[in-house]
Amino acid sequence: MFSRLHSNEGFTLMEVMITSACFLVVAIGFTQAMLVAMRTHYLSRNYYWATCIARNRLQRAWSMSFDSLGMMRETSKHVDRYGNQTSDGRYLRSTIVSNITADSVWISVQVLYPGVPGGGSVVPIEVTTLIKEDM
Repeated sequence: MFSRLHSNEGFTLMEVMITSACFLVVAIGFTQAMLVAMRTHYLSRNYYWATCIARNRLQRAWSMSFDSLGMMRETSKHVDRYGNQTSDGRYLRSTIVSNITADSVWISVQVLYPGVPGGGSVVPIEVTTLIKEDM
């Protein structure tokens, strides 16, 4: 018969420490992956909204009369994600209107978007179009 006095049931302290260290390495890796994914999502969402702001501005230009396109000029206006001007807007929009000929206008919309928390984008989103008077 076996005696239960010197039983080897359970885990030793060394086994528990090694398992804990392995779990910690996996948890740190998972946490870093989640932080990178969240940052990427934040940046791509702001990039998408900046693109929408610029495209919507050009769409508005296409709906205006040719003679009033010059009124679209603006420099570094704060806008919200829908393109509405607000003093606390997180996006900076500039619209450049250039007359190429008497019957054609080149319009460029640039939008700076929020980058990583605490900083903005270095290179703006830029969307351009050419509008002719007879179009």
